[in-house]
Amino acid sequence: PRVQIFTVMTDIFRLIKLMIKHMRATVIPKERDEFLNKMRINSFTHPVGV
Repeated sequence: PRVQIFTVMTDIFRLIKLMIKHMRATVIPKERDEFLNKMRINSFTHPVGV
């Protein structure tokens, strides 16, 4: 059962990576820059793994 869960997780991970690639290709650069700035601000206000 554990191996099955692992394979499902890797499939989901692969799907997410594909979606991110697709979004990067389709999203307008300006919107993407704004989104990246938001992410940067969020990472400053909410430090992850510090």
